[in-house]
Amino acid sequence: MSKHIESQPAINQNQVGNINLVDASITTSTVKNKHAFVLWSGGIDSTYLITHLLEQGYRVDAGYIKIIVNKEQSVRELAAIERLLPLIDNNNFKYLGILNELNIVNSGNVILNQIPMFLTALYHLGPYDEFATGFIMNDDTISWIPDIVACYNGFKPLVRNLPTITFPLIKLKKMEILRRLPDVLKENVVWCEDEDGLYQPEINGCNTCHSCLRMDYEQRVDAAPW
Repeated sequence: MSKHIESQPAINQNQVGNINLVDASITTSTVKNKHAFVLWSGGIDSTYLITHLLEQGYRVDAGYIKIIVNKEQSVRELAAIERLLPLIDNNNFKYLGILNELNIVNSGNVILNQIPMFLTALYHLGPYDEFATGFIMNDDTISWIPDIVACYNGFKPLVRNLPTITFPLIKLKKMEILRRLPDVLKENVVWCEDEDGLYQPEINGCNTCHSCLRMDYEQRVDAAPW
């Protein structure tokens, strides 16, 4: 789903407001027997987040929230999840399926399109230790992390057993995630956000949307000899 983002000033990647992003990173000593919930899109970041948490010893439940704005993107994302499921062979992983559907007629009044997803996820956040999110370094959305955390924590009086929201990938760049993601998973994730009918299955993209252009750039830089 395309992001609707307004420009924000540059920020310290280690500190946003009163939230220390380094402290939000995963350390092996703190994850024993922890249970995390992840919103999974079948994309690069959320797929890597799942595998990273599993490697750290978490039990991970993942679910998909279907946003009915770009219908074709939902089809691509769910197809990617179906391809990826048999490849993530871990007894500590459970896919919960489609948790809910949101039919958004006009999202122009919302700065972050992720917010409706987070709020909908509240219905499915049971007795988890963490609600792990896939924000990465240099994401435009990092500027809003204090607001996201404040909004999320504001539901504590209204929600039983609200997990801590965490940002395990915040110190990783997209290129680092691409390098770490196993090839068999990288070949099956989705990133294209095309909504103009330009998606080409043979290249898993459209070469015109923001996500495809960024992916092309990251891959070319990664392949450079320097």
